[in-house]
Amino acid sequence: MAEPSSAKGPKGKVPHYVRDTVVLALVAFVTVFLARAYFRSLEAVPVGTFLTLQMRLRPAPRPSGAVAIVVIDDRTLERFGRDSLSLAEYAALISALKNYRTAIVALVLDPEVFYRNGSDADRGILANAIKAQGATYLPSVFSSEESSDSYSLSSDRAVSAAGAVQYEVVRVAALPHHRVRAILMEPSSVQVSRTYLGPPAALAKVSAGTAYLNYATWGCWSGACAAQIADATQLQNRYYAPLMVAVASRYLQNKPARLVVGDGEAAAYLGDDRLPFWVNVRSPGAFAEFSASDVVDGKVPQSAFESKIVLIGYAGDILTTYAGPRTLAEFHASATEDAVSGHFIRSNSAIEALFWLLLVATTGLGGLGWCASLPPSSATWYSFGAITLMAMAIVAIAVYDMSVRGVIYFGASYAPSLIIAGILATAITALRRKREQRLLRAAFEHYLDPKVVNAIVANSASLQPGGTRHHVSVLFADIVNFTAKAESEQPEVLIEMLNDFMAVMTDLVTKTGGVVDKILGDCVMAFWGAPVGTVINSPARMALECGLDMHEELKRLRDKDPRFGDFSIGIGIATGEAIVGNLGGARRFDYSVVGDVVNQAARLEALTRYYEAPILVNAETYREAGSDYAASDLGFVEVKGKQQPIAVWQIAGRRSIARG
Repeated sequence: MAEPSSAKGPKGKVPHYVRDTVVLALVAFVTVFLARAYFRSLEAVPVGTFLTLQMRLRPAPRPSGAVAIVVIDDRTLERFGRDSLSLAEYAALISALKNYRTAIVALVLDPEVFYRNGSDADRGILANAIKAQGATYLPSVFSSEESSDSYSLSSDRAVSAAGAVQYEVVRVAALPHHRVRAILMEPSSVQVSRTYLGPPAALAKVSAGTAYLNYATWGCWSGACAAQIADATQLQNRYYAPLMVAVASRYLQNKPARLVVGDGEAAAYLGDDRLPFWVNVRSPGAFAEFSASDVVDGKVPQSAFESKIVLIGYAGDILTTYAGPRTLAEFHASATEDAVSGHFIRSNSAIEALFWLLLVATTGLGGLGWCASLPPSSATWYSFGAITLMAMAIVAIAVYDMSVRGVIYFGASYAPSLIIAGILATAITALRRKREQRLLRAAFEHYLDPKVVNAIVANSASLQPGGTRHHVSVLFADIVNFTAKAESEQPEVLIEMLNDFMAVMTDLVTKTGGVVDKILGDCVMAFWGAPVGTVINSPARMALECGLDMHEELKRLRDKDPRFGDFSIGIGIATGEAIVGNLGGARRFDYSVVGDVVNQAARLEALTRYYEAPILVNAETYREAGSDYAASDLGFVEVKGKQQPIAVWQIAGRRSIARG
């Protein structure tokens, strides 16, 4: 039954699992890039949710004390007897802050309500207060929608004339890697707008500038949302800065605010510092907050506002952040503190993103490639396990980056792509394995026992030379006086007779759960108890049943086919420990059984002629097979190759019809 085969293939040939790993890597990377380039909506939910969870891992750093808040609370509204302050009352508040020697005042108010409230006279009073204070920033908002509102502007020149703070724009040529960068990372946040809502000209003229309050919350999970301010807002050909940039630039002695713009990329800088606008939302009470009523009445200590940035906002303007609900003034205070102190939540760079992606993908896909070399029954589960490990690696990297380095890792944006890639890779692996199994089965099924073929197909690694120890029963069945018959028959007739005889005998071996090891001319060698996956409670009983069936089948052959009229067989069966496996070299081997038990079975078969017995077995076979057989003890017999005699039993037949 020897059949040439190669576990590793010809010298220099790449192992199949290496080829599978390369295929899986190509499939995964192509899928990741296509998904991120053309199907970003697929990733929106996990990305946002993942960012929210990351941000909650790291407590926001303590404020530096450069920012304070004046809150228009219920006590203030009760004092003035209305739901909102008038422009004249805002003027009184700003004038009071001037007396506190405040460095900068920023109004965090809804522009749509604020600028429409009051008369021209009130606007004049407010304009005088703003001018006297000398460093007051007014709120504005940009919108991507068209508007016919008389307060809205749609021309970049008009917006610039209205005092909107602009970036100093630095344009660069498109970098060769910009598309890869955009795919690897979340693209820079530039909001494209069509309209602008800001202050009237009289107020804009005397202010330090107007800056937008636009923000976005997304990835909400369990009542918490990631909070982001756009890097810049583009209206036609100009780029405008958010409130935090405008205020921080002035506070840091007019540090230049620049926006580097390239094809598909934009990056905001304050001086040399990159400004990622994920906001480190501080805890409640982190910033000093004072009631506007107390400020107007002069009840606040001078040190509370002197040389500081003061944001004015309503207590009722609430937004949801990853850290919980915060007032709009608290949110922008956190953003301004980030810009002033440099305590950013930073996005990972393209190089970092590529490094982590390659690390996770290489590790995970290496695991998938290893899974491809496993049996199909377990490869699928191991493949899903590899995908799970990749996901866990992404989470671990994100936890480390955020909790230790304060860096947002956009790994969640890879998760859907990697999962899809993993599923596709698993499917490809399964198809490749099925094809390999068909080829193996076609190559071996006519030469090897079906059980051996099944074991090889289930685990091609079983083609490696080597063996394992098993408890087996070995049977030798030989035609008596066949040599004399061979001398009197033509070879063609003899071969035909042998084929018919062996077809019947080998079928009996298979039916009783055995493996045909070899056909040695007129002798059949078979064993029970292996390979792995073959479950037999009593190999000895099955071997003995097969031997008895062989004699019964031979009797039927003699009755119906005169060619077998003078055929008789001797059978020897021995049970014990043996090594079963692929014996030989890497290029040619037999799947066989080796051990003393094999020699015993062969010697017992030879003794059947001396004792004129149909079946001889060793003591281990008789004990294991049970008492359902008519047997006689022949005592201890010396056999060739054994220094000590062995106990031999002759089996005459079954005591009953029952079989194991």
